[in-house]
Amino acid sequence: MTLARRIRLLFFVPAFLWMLLIFFFSAMPDDVSKDQSDYVSLRLQRIIARTLSGGSKEAMEEWEELEENAPLFSVRKVAHVIEYMVLCILLYIGLAGMGRARMLSFVCTVLYACTDEIHQMFVPGREGMLVDVTIDGGGALAGLAVILLTGGLILRHKQRLMDKLQERSSRDD
Repeated sequence: MTLARRIRLLFFVPAFLWMLLIFFFSAMPDDVSKDQSDYVSLRLQRIIARTLSGGSKEAMEEWEELEENAPLFSVRKVAHVIEYMVLCILLYIGLAGMGRARMLSFVCTVLYACTDEIHQMFVPGREGMLVDVTIDGGGALAGLAVILLTGGLILRHKQRLMDKLQERSSRDD
């Protein structure tokens, strides 16, 4: 395998690690996942309450009263969007410079979302849901939008890094 090919493969490591992270969270039983989501939701609600109350003691007491009666904001769906947006961008970084890298990163992200939902069908208390694939696809679409806005920068930065790595390698030989 040539040095350039090995360097190109290194750009896929972040995407691979991100996929492992998604797999890890998907492998959690429903009760553990729900507890984590509820904890994050409660923390976000408190941050929002403190911010909007402006530090006023009376306003904070009103927010706390509202908070007790309000349903917890589900961060699961937002997490789906964010994690698949990031995956799409990371895959693009690995693919940048290849033909149709943008579309391929989007398609691979949606395919991974499909396999993730299949995986969840085998986790206690979890189920694979088509609506989650749709939400994940929305995250991939958001990632594609970021790529369309910044793809040229990513490609130039990747090329500079590859050139530097090859230059160092040839000096070391």
